[in-house]
Amino acid sequence: MSRQQLTHPANGFIQDDKVTFQVWIQAEVPHGVAWDSKKHTGYVGLKNQGATCYMNSLLQTLFFTNELRHAVYMMPTEDDDPAKSIPLALQEVFYDLQHSDKPVALLMLPPLPPPSALAPQTSYLFPPDSG
Repeated sequence: MSRQQLTHPANGFIQDDKVTFQVWIQAEVPHGVAWDSKKHTGYVGLKNQGATCYMNSLLQTLFFTNELRHAVYMMPTEDDDPAKSIPLALQEVFYDLQHSDKPVALLMLPPLPPPSALAPQTSYLFPPDSG
């Protein structure tokens, strides 16, 4: 658009000495099963194995937190039982995310402890009713 078209009062772009633009931008986004994320980004993700997207998002967020990823790799797991060790399972998932050429499947995570065992005591946040 030329400056003359932009500044002509009949075109309605100038009101109260201000220029108003409305712009639509469209981009071709990569999609489809043939798209190679490793080739384009250097990384792969986790496979959605049915209702695992929330856990996958959390694990991938943790993986991309550099200090946390390093701390997970440094956890001692040599003597851990592979069927029960969450730290060892995290190390394996992180390793696969870092080195695999294809999306990573979470084949077998050990059972998680109940939330009460994971969360710090929070009863002080919710005092009992005083009435």
